[in-house]
Amino acid sequence: MIQLKRSLVSEFIVVVCRGYNYSYIIDNDDPIEKIFGVFFGKKEAAPQGMARFNSEKFPEQYPATLDEWADPVEGDDAEMALLRPLLKNTNLETRKLKLTYDGNRDGFDPITFHSKVDKLGGAIVLCTTRMGIKCGGYNPKGWVGYGEARGSIAAFLYILNSPYASPEAPNSSIKLRKVLLLFIELNCSYDTIQTNSLLSPSCK
Repeated sequence: MIQLKRSLVSEFIVVVCRGYNYSYIIDNDDPIEKIFGVFFGKKEAAPQGMARFNSEKFPEQYPATLDEWADPVEGDDAEMALLRPLLKNTNLETRKLKLTYDGNRDGFDPITFHSKVDKLGGAIVLCTTRMGIKCGGYNPKGWVGYGEARGSIAAFLYILNSPYASPEAPNSSIKLRKVLLLFIELNCSYDTIQTNSLLSPSCK
C-alpha cells in the first residue's frame, strides 16, 4: 500500500514537471511582451511589418536601379515611350503620364514652372541642349515651391543616345544615381537648354 502511494505521487510529480517545462518553452515572453500581448495579441513568429516592406511595394525607398528597364505602357506618346524604360522601380513605372510643363510652350521662368508642377508628386524631366543632347532627371518627391531641398535615394539623372551606354540599354540610355546630382546641377546653366519638358502622373 505504501509502495502504491509512492508510485502515484512520483507519477504526479513527473506529469506536473513535464507540464511546467512544456509551458515554459511555449511561453517564454518577458513581462513587457506579456503586457503588450494583452492589448495587441501574441508576438508573431515572423513579424509581418518588415516582411511587407520590400522594393516591389515601396520602390522609392531603395536606390535607383541602373540596369533594369520598365515595360511600355499603353497610351504613351512618342516622348513618353522614350522615357518609360527609365522609370523601372519607381512610382511612375506603370502609371499614365501627362505633359505638365513645357519650357517652349509655358516659358522658362520659375514662377510659371512652379505654378505648373507644385504639389503634383514625382516627375521626370527631359531637356534638350543646343547641341541636341537629350538628358534629364527623375524627381520622386516632386516640388512644392517652398524652397527647401526634398532629397530621395530613388532620384536619378539620365542621358539618352549615349555612345557609352550598354548594348542592352533602350535608347542607349545611361542612368546616374543621386550622388552625382549636385555636381551636375552646379555645372549646368539654364541657357544651354533648348527645350524642357516635364512629365508627371496623370490625374485621370
